[in-house]
Amino acid sequence: MGNLDSRVTRAAAIYVGVVVLVVVAAQIGVFPGSLDLPMEGTGAFAHPYRLAMVGIVLLLAVSLGALAAWGGEVLGGWHLGLAALIVGGMATGTILAFAPSILYPNDQYPVTFSWVMLGAPVGFISWLACTVALRAAKRTVAA
Repeated sequence: MGNLDSRVTRAAAIYVGVVVLVVVAAQIGVFPGSLDLPMEGTGAFAHPYRLAMVGIVLLLAVSLGALAAWGGEVLGGWHLGLAALIVGGMATGTILAFAPSILYPNDQYPVTFSWVMLGAPVGFISWLACTVALRAAKRTVAA
């Protein structure tokens, strides 16, 4: 870890802290409906907690992708950014498993399920777009 830039380490720590805060907020009931029982006859996004978690997963995914792309550029390679994305995605999914489950009638899913199904693809697309943009900007400045 001696090779890591302190800016990357700080940014990663802040990101992990935000994910932990999301879980704590969900556990104490800050998000509407986070501690409710499932309601019969509601659509996939009719429950406020489900909707909140989808929004949070999307924001975390875009943030992680951008952070990993930036980290890859700072550390000197897109492959390091991809590695950061993978490690960050696994850490995010693990931490989100401690949030209250997303409840559906007769079913419940951990927030990690939403992370895998929605967050991972969005995070990858975000990382790819940011990596391409940063590399293009770097070439433009160098030219």
